[in-house]
Amino acid sequence: MSGTLILNASYEPLAVVPMRRAMLLVLNGKASVVEAADGWLHSRSARYAVPSVVLLQHYVRVPMRPVPLTRRAALQRYGYRCAYCRGYGDTLDHVVPRSRGGGHSWANVVVACLFTEPLTARIRAAQRAWNRARAAAAGTAVPA
Repeated sequence: MSGTLILNASYEPLAVVPMRRAMLLVLNGKASVVEAADGWLHSRSARYAVPSVVLLQHYVRVPMRPVPLTRRAALQRYGYRCAYCRGYGDTLDHVVPRSRGGGHSWANVVVACLFTEPLTARIRAAQRAWNRARAAAAGTAVPA
């Protein structure tokens, strides 16, 4: 026999579990059978339909795991588009270089193309000068 689909109380699919586990959930009152497959399970005093889809009685919160920062994930997230010229991007670029204290995080990584990636050093220098001028105007100290 194949597995049984477990649905959350909101009817969203959670997992496919063995039929034995699904029957335990039904017999313990934690779930109800939505769809039964062909066949019967027999005990000494009862007969049960084999469940193929089971609905949980109470909502189960499923935690969302953060997406790890990989080259593939970053390229897919930004649609293979360069952040500087909107052309085809195929390399990762750290906005604040890691050598200057920038981290390897989603907030610091963009996709760049082969043509504009070498030019980003000049872009970064202009951006740092602009940030210094803006911070000086606001009256806050900016580390060099």
